[in-house]
Amino acid sequence: MPGLCLYRGQLLGKGAIPVQIDYYDTGKRLEFNTTVFQATCVDSTMIPFVTGKLNSSLGCYGCRESTDALDEENLIGIPYPNMEKITLNLQELAAKPTKKV
Repeated sequence: MPGLCLYRGQLLGKGAIPVQIDYYDTGKRLEFNTTVFQATCVDSTMIPFVTGKLNSSLGCYGCRESTDALDEENLIGIPYPNMEKITLNLQELAAKPTKKV
């Protein structure tokens, strides 16, 4: 069983969906732990793996230099045990819109 799912996409708009659905059922505020270095190595891989919490990174110079990541993309590390909850949240969101407060 893998320990981590790595998502690369836009932070805003539809790209924010993996982040939103991880916290959809709790209403918790989002917290990210990131620096301008080690975006792939630490921020979106090791931190989620060790803490068990989703983490995101804007990408670092080395990451952007060695990949085809676009400027508007970021990396999101999703701990594999969270995938079942995320799948259930996606199904619930697909069935109805988010309630207006």
